[in-house]
Amino acid sequence: MDLMDRVNKFIDLLEKENQRNITEKRIECSGQVTLNQKFNTNMDYLLHSKNNPTDYPINHYCLIILNIDETIGGFIELTFKEFNVEYSRNCFYDYLTISDDSGRINFCGIGLNKGNSVDNTEFFKNRLNQPILNKKYKIKPNGALVVHFKSGKNSITSGFTLKLNFRSENNSNVGGIQITTANNNNGVGLTTISSSTSKEETIIRPTNNGLSTAKGSTSVKNGSNVTDAKETNTPTIHLSTKLPKPDNDVILCSGKSNSEINFDCNRKDYDIVSQNPYLPLTNCRVYLKPPKGKNGVIYFKFKSMHLELNSICLYDRVRIIDESKQIYSFCGEQFIGNRGNSSIRNHRYRSKVNLNWTYFIKSNKTIKVNLNTDKDREYSGFRLTTYFVCDNLQYKTTEKTTTAIPTIPTTFPVVRHIDCNWQK
Repeated sequence: MDLMDRVNKFIDLLEKENQRNITEKRIECSGQVTLNQKFNTNMDYLLHSKNNPTDYPINHYCLIILNIDETIGGFIELTFKEFNVEYSRNCFYDYLTISDDSGRINFCGIGLNKGNSVDNTEFFKNRLNQPILNKKYKIKPNGALVVHFKSGKNSITSGFTLKLNFRSENNSNVGGIQITTANNNNGVGLTTISSSTSKEETIIRPTNNGLSTAKGSTSVKNGSNVTDAKETNTPTIHLSTKLPKPDNDVILCSGKSNSEINFDCNRKDYDIVSQNPYLPLTNCRVYLKPPKGKNGVIYFKFKSMHLELNSICLYDRVRIIDESKQIYSFCGEQFIGNRGNSSIRNHRYRSKVNLNWTYFIKSNKTIKVNLNTDKDREYSGFRLTTYFVCDNLQYKTTEKTTTAIPTIPTTFPVVRHIDCNWQK
């Protein structure tokens, strides 16, 4: 047996050993649970409704949030193992919702037995309310993937069981072994195979394109000679685990929270975001405060919007409230329309939100942004960017009065005297 066969045999044994280290964890959908790919490797999850396999409770609400690691091309493999949720048209009463920042789909009824295959198509293009059992869906969510379950006043069914795994595009993660390919400085193909063992060494493995390296916990013997697996000249491939820092400060509007944004004249952008999905009976507020003694314009631009639809935003709505307590409401879904801008005072109700449109309001007083929802259906929520632009007026403020003093120019144009003589 030559060196290449020995190394391949060792890697096969290493994969089988690590495959046995993968554990399966059951998670009951009760309250709110958050799973992060960065901290949950080598784990299969079974998410199930409360009391499963017996009937789930009435008036039950739960939320499971799944965060992928975008720095390694993370995605989620999801399979419906069991599904039996009370059926209604459009899943109005009991439903399981799976959503991200760009889409959502509601499930109810009894799962369909048409699976045993991998579906790499866009998950949210599925128009079936009844999920297909044993079909593995590959989902790369836009933002977090949220599993949300809600039951109504009657319950006689067992609920659901979902199997999910975190996976990576950049790394083949099989049983705790991650494989990454790259070229060294000489153009030689290198494959780095890293395992979860405590001691790391590097094994040189010939391939058709050059050399490959595998990190393990042993050396490779070639006849009577022992080849030390440590190769100091082999380049190490590092994958950053740090998420990119967002350009804007993010303010979460959820529950009954109260937050403040203190603007300055540097045109700093802030993002106001809701939970995804937002909770029933949410009434959060974000107070937008211009800099003291400064007049200017507050701008608003929605980056995403999906709230319950109503022509006058009666149920779930984002409300912008000015200093005179005048309310301007936004609800419904987003669309991509023409670019432009207008005063928010021209829009009392907006049941569809154009993501290319910018709204503004001129004020030197506090403006309030409020997410107000009812107790029924919930959607993915909204994301709103806001910033403040100071104008050229400087204000002198006293305890009793505020006086506006316009900026006086230091030079004046030359005015020519013109006589007009009119003749009949």
